[in-house]
Parts: sequence; C-alpha cells; structure tokens
Amino acid sequence: GGGAPISENHFSAFAQEEARINRLQFVGAARLDRHPLIQAAPLFSPRGALIYALRDQTSIRVGSGSSFRTPSLLESYLSLPLYNETDGVYYTSNGDTTLSPERIITTEVGIRDESSRFHTADATLYINNVSDLIALTDLAPEVAFYDPELNGYSVGTSYFSNQLSTYRGYGLEVDG
Repeated sequence: GGGAPISENHFSAFAQEEARINRLQFVGAARLDRHPLIQAAPLFSPRGALIYALRDQTSIRVGSGSSFRTPSLLESYLSLPLYNETDGVYYTSNGDTTLSPERIITTEVGIRDESSRFHTADATLYINNVSDLIALTDLAPEVAFYDPELNGYSVGTSYFSNQLSTYRGYGLEVDG
C-alpha cells in the first residue's frame, strides 16, 4: 500500500438446512462472502449431501460443495525488495489487487458403519478440482542502475498471479 495503512471490510453470511424423510436425510448449506477487492457479485459457496441409512448404524453419503480462498494482504499489496545470497543484488516481488480467489469443488461418496460397539468405520472416496491457484510468476529480468537506498542492483520483478491450470486430486480415506 505504499506504506499507507490498509483497511478492508469483509462480510459473510452462512445458512444451513437439514431435512429427513424416513431413512433419507438431506443437508444443504450456503455461504455468501463479500471481499472488498473482488468486484464481482458476492462469492457463493454451496454445499449439499444426501445421506441414506441402510440400517440403523450404517449409512451411505453422497455430497458435493465448493469453497474458496481469497487473496491475502501479502498477495494483494506486497511491494518488497527481496535479497538473495549475492551481495548487492535484489528483485522486487509485487502483489496484485485484481487477483481472483482460489477455488475448490469437491465431490465425495462415503459409507459409515457403527454396527459394533467396538469400532466405527468410515470410508470416503473423493475428487477435488482446484482452480485459480495464486502463485508468484517467474522473475521478469531487468537491468537497473544501482539503488543506494536498497544498496543494490535490481535484477527483476515477480508478481502474484492466478495460475491458468486446473488441478484434480483423487483420494480415498479410511478410518476405522
């Protein structure tokens, strides 16, 4: 922020509802967030799950939801010379106030069994899709004159930016 104090006001709202019809249960939730640097509509994160009780102590769950991580103050406002092991050489790392939030969409299928008083078993198969990850760009080289205030020569600049790739992760969790 150029040394000036930075003030951000964030707002959020969350609601959840559960409904049951015999052995079938539905759980739905939604979250709305307002971030001062994200000019689009409020960020929306829905989640939902269907749970079916096969027996009194055994159930199957299918769920999906989305979430996000907004840019940190560092990723948004940073403008900092970073030094390395070479004396008199530095590069500048800069934030970006136009970054998009990182996003994840997850879907899972699970089974839970509590049919014995000696154990509880839970197994979940899931898939995650992650997009808009925030990372530093490669160094953009530059040739600069000696800066007596920073006691060195700038060799380049890097910026925080959203990656274009979408990453997919699969997994299986077993707890027993």
